[in-house]
Amino acid sequence: MVWRIFVHSVRQVFGNLPGVLRVSAVLMIIQIAAQLYFFHSNPELAMLGMDPDSVDLDAAFDTLMSANYFIVILVQSVCYLWIMVGWHRYVLLNETASFVPTFRPGRMVVYFGVSLMYVVLTLILAALMYLILRLSAPILASIIGNISMNSAMMLGIILIVLAFLPVLVVMMRLSVGLPGVALGAGVSPFIGWEATKGRSMTIVGLIVMLGGLGYLEGAISTALFGDDIFSPQALLVGAVLNWVTVMLSASVLTTLYGVFVERRELV
Repeated sequence: MVWRIFVHSVRQVFGNLPGVLRVSAVLMIIQIAAQLYFFHSNPELAMLGMDPDSVDLDAAFDTLMSANYFIVILVQSVCYLWIMVGWHRYVLLNETASFVPTFRPGRMVVYFGVSLMYVVLTLILAALMYLILRLSAPILASIIGNISMNSAMMLGIILIVLAFLPVLVVMMRLSVGLPGVALGAGVSPFIGWEATKGRSMTIVGLIVMLGGLGYLEGAISTALFGDDIFSPQALLVGAVLNWVTVMLSASVLTTLYGVFVERRELV
């Protein structure tokens, strides 16, 4: 099931490039242009990756906290929300777009609000898991103290994964309801949680695949540009790789909604 859902999502993107481009190309170009313009206007930020010792870190931090960068983030957020809502509707309702999807500010605001609610809920869960780890630290320290360094590192990684993987599962199960928000289907914000009951291992498998995709994106950027992450070339390539990741993630959520909420068959 995991592989079939992932392959179906990949086909939605790469098997339908004209539709993908109509939904996302113009909006991605707008947000990429905003980002490139900001960093081009503040060349000291490009030096953070190449030669951080030559940069006034306080000034660079102030630049990143400036109103101009806030505007860039706002433009990017609106574009991403526009794309996500448009893509869900394109796939599930066959709602076509000419150059950009229909602008639906109401749906976008609700989509943002529900997403924010999911984030808050999962942050609360993450805080609880962190508290459990902190309280159990003395016991863990006594165990780790009696084993080799390599075994201790491996045990630590396993414990962190076991503690925070449930947080990711909860976030993704909740997020399955987001396509319904985009459709304005009038479903409960927790429809994704209800529909994926008993499907946690499927969700874990998809998290691993999407996590691997994110790791691959970072590995490609590092291989091409090293630490020079703020150069125009690195920003452009990173934005294109991020576009692929965003579209595939949106397609996975759309597929999960179609399969588990609308009870559609995978083809």
